[in-house]
Amino acid sequence: MTHEANKLIEDLVTELKSSVDNIEKSLPTTKNHYGDYMAMLAMFDDNKRKVIALALVRCGANKQGVIDAYNLLLP
Repeated sequence: MTHEANKLIEDLVTELKSSVDNIEKSLPTTKNHYGDYMAMLAMFDDNKRKVIALALVRCGANKQGVIDAYNLLLP
C-alpha cells in the first residue's frame, strides 16, 4: 500500500474511532455488529467501501462483522 493510501486510512481511523468504540461497547443486535457496520458502509459508494472497511478494522471494529457487512453490500 502506498504512503498516500496509508495516510488516508489513518485519517479515516481518526474520524471513525469514536463511532466504532460506541458500536463495540453496545449490545450486539446482529452477529459481530455486522448490521451497524453495514449501515456505515452503505453510506459510501462501492469504490470507497473497501477503504472504509479497512479503516473500521484498524480502529477496532469486529473484523468478521465488517467482512460480513462488506460482503452483503457487494453488487
